[in-house]
Amino acid sequence: MKVEFSQEQAELFKKASLDKNPLHFDNNYAKRSQFGSPVMHGAAAMLKIIGIIFGTNFPLIKYLKVDFIRPIYFKTNYNLIFKKTKKFYSFHLKEGDLIVLKGKISVNEVFKFSYNESNFFRKDLEFESQNDIYKINSKQKTYLKKLLKIFNLSFNENNLKIYSLLLWSSYFVGVKFPGKQALFTSMEFVISNNKSFELEEIKGYFDYRFNSSQTFFKGNGFEGILSSLKRPEPEDISFEDIKKTVSKLPSFKNKNILITGSSRGLGNILAKSFLSKDAKVYSVYKSYSQGVKELKSLKNKKIVNIKADLEKENESKKILKLLGKESLDVFICNAFPLIKHQTFIEQNISSFGKFIDSSLSMSIYPIFYLLKKMKKGGTIVLVSSNWITDGKAGFSHYLTSKGALENLFKSLAKENKDINFLLFRAPRMLTDQTNLSIKKDKLLSTKNVSAQILKEIIVFPKDQNYIEI
Repeated sequence: MKVEFSQEQAELFKKASLDKNPLHFDNNYAKRSQFGSPVMHGAAAMLKIIGIIFGTNFPLIKYLKVDFIRPIYFKTNYNLIFKKTKKFYSFHLKEGDLIVLKGKISVNEVFKFSYNESNFFRKDLEFESQNDIYKINSKQKTYLKKLLKIFNLSFNENNLKIYSLLLWSSYFVGVKFPGKQALFTSMEFVISNNKSFELEEIKGYFDYRFNSSQTFFKGNGFEGILSSLKRPEPEDISFEDIKKTVSKLPSFKNKNILITGSSRGLGNILAKSFLSKDAKVYSVYKSYSQGVKELKSLKNKKIVNIKADLEKENESKKILKLLGKESLDVFICNAFPLIKHQTFIEQNISSFGKFIDSSLSMSIYPIFYLLKKMKKGGTIVLVSSNWITDGKAGFSHYLTSKGALENLFKSLAKENKDINFLLFRAPRMLTDQTNLSIKKDKLLSTKNVSAQILKEIIVFPKDQNYIEI
């Protein structure tokens, strides 16, 4: 069955649960997470799944377990697959061939839920409470009823306990423990009766080795466990720190620099690096972000912020017109779509092709129109990836795009001998997208990579017009 989630549904769930975690509704905050945009509450998605499986009236749910594997995005087509066995209803929510969440529900058998706290001796007890008060007030009920109607569910006493558990779980993990930086990974409930929802005991453990938490809870006829990861705070690099990193490099005074994809990550740090070296910077971004806000807050007269969707040809024409008689000393092609880890088989042909088309457009259009704006001896930089040489599982769409752009770049260098072409295969860096709870690789700082790009532009060999770094 086809399933889609909306921002309106998330807003109703936020008001019903009081889970005001900004990851679900604040664009600027979510852009600084690994997801790149707001995502649906996992518990809200479960409400919708319950509505699809059981419909308006359903018996007391006695057991529920769900694993949240990937983020659930708005306005994305998902497919819900479920089947009934003797004991359970099992279900998978999928995007193409990718499993986003999976779980099982029972309405037949009473399960015994038990855990041994000694299994968690390497974790620290961070949260402990008895009789935690969480009652759905009349205002919350109004929003919950609206949401239930959308999800093909009814509001009645028989179902109130499972609703309360889902609302409280989302609120507790997203607001209380671990809180704003939480990333829900799983929930498991056992329910023995449909009496009122009253919590009796909560114990939350945190494992600092893996940035993970587990919360065990008991109440009036129910008990369960909530698991989550804690995402690191966004990596913030001050303008003064960037300035210090490039302090020994020559000035770029009287130089015009244009950078695409400057709203965050390396592009944003590059813009600040050039500004600190007294250059005039044309900062091109698709949507407003914390990084754009920081650039504007510098109140530097040498920064020109340009909002443009580079997937559209006319937007590059707009930039050309805005430049007027100005010419460019440095043009850095850095813009790229949000990259998801997906194997080739997990994608469908349509999404693979769309990603390639978007990726190429974001560089080809601006290069086509701005090439004529380059000064003789000026430098165009293509930010690529060092993964291109050896490949990387799960990124065939990304590397196909980068490979195509690299070959375009090599051809352009042969066609334009009076312009320098710098192909920079960037190492894996610590950015908002790579700032994960568990880091498998050592990641370089964007300020150091940015400084290296400035240095390579400065020392570009005079007897060549194409180099690879």
